[in-house]
Amino acid sequence: MGATFFRLRLATRKEIGTTEYVSGELGGKIKAIICEWWELVGNATEPAEYLESSTIFERLISEGADVPDHAMGEILVELAKGGQIKLTMDGRPSRDPRKYGSMTIRSVNPELCSSLRPDS
Repeated sequence: MGATFFRLRLATRKEIGTTEYVSGELGGKIKAIICEWWELVGNATEPAEYLESSTIFERLISEGADVPDHAMGEILVELAKGGQIKLTMDGRPSRDPRKYGSMTIRSVNPELCSSLRPDS
């Protein structure tokens, strides 16, 4: 029984950590980059361009953001689980997937971006 309780506590801590990433400063920066990209591709049903997680990572680093290992992948997966983005895992090898998740964003739910606007 003790081992079961311990495992449940670890799972709960991990879930809390993931939620903190999504709602925290890093999650906000990632959402803003996604929405900036989405406005540029014109909100088409099938956009001609896709946003790779490595592109988001490079932008974050260039802006001086601290991106812990696996944090970005966790944020993107949580956004996808919540229906905010359509995400696919990249099948091709990547330089450092633990840093940026090796994923591609295919589309964005308009609610994600409207929730970031000051007038909403």
